Amino acid sequence: MESVKTAVQRASEFIKSLIFPSHTPLDEPLADEVLGAEDPVTPSSIDGLSLSPRVFNCLWRANIRNIETVASMSDENLLNIRGFGEKALTELKERLATQKQSDEGL
Repeated sequence: MESVKTAVQRASEFIKSLIFPSHTPLDEPLADEVLGAEDPVTPSSIDGLSLSPRVFNCLWRANIRNIETVASMSDENLLNIRGFGEKALTELKERLATQKQSDEGL
């Protein structure tokens, strides 16, 4: 009977490891930090540009997270980003100009 109990416990642990693949024991509470949370908004973050979701998502998927990176890119490089077209480029330039004006006003 003991061997059956041990086999069931091992099988149970195996199934739990498949369902919960992290190395955190199930009884241990998760850290206060939320996993997968977005980066906080910083003054140089593209979040501050108030871009449309389409433009923001194109930049985000291309791993472009800050204004300095976007400003240093050529129009050609921006247009090579998947889903990023002329309208997106126009919107981005307008938002960058607005951001620059507000920064100079400070």
